[in-house]
Amino acid sequence: MRYSGAIWLPAVLWLAAAPASGAPPCPAVDRSTDEVLRDPAIVLTWDSASRCGEAQDSGAYELIVTVTNDAGSGEPVTIRGVHVMRTPRPRGQVGGATLGEIAGLPTGAIAPGESASFTVRGDYRLLQTDEGRKANLHIRADGEGATSGRPFSIGINAHFAAPGATE
Repeated sequence: MRYSGAIWLPAVLWLAAAPASGAPPCPAVDRSTDEVLRDPAIVLTWDSASRCGEAQDSGAYELIVTVTNDAGSGEPVTIRGVHVMRTPRPRGQVGGATLGEIAGLPTGAIAPGESASFTVRGDYRLLQTDEGRKANLHIRADGEGATSGRPFSIGINAHFAAPGATE
């Protein structure tokens, strides 16, 4: 297999949506680590798994994503933007989730051994599926090697589920 430069790395993130009761959001439970560029190697670790299985029918969400550039990485990285890839809609229903505000996107390079965080906010509306009431949002964070300028992407999937919904 030949390396083409940019790698799309999907990461599943079960988004922590704050219930209407004011209870705290569900905590992150996992992180992903992948080599996003080669020659020189750049290894990133980012928040990749939280799950809120008690989402209300609709509401706002907030996600804090921390990206760490491994101490052994060959160069600093920059995160240039965050984009919606798609919002699956079962049976063509209107609803799902939207990407709203992106706050705190790092303005400078993340050096090897350093971390930076940004916040993603938006709204969701649960849809009826065969597995219960759910909503999904597929997000991509794009960046590049700060020295080489070579692009990379990391993927985040946000999933919202009502009580009783199955996977």
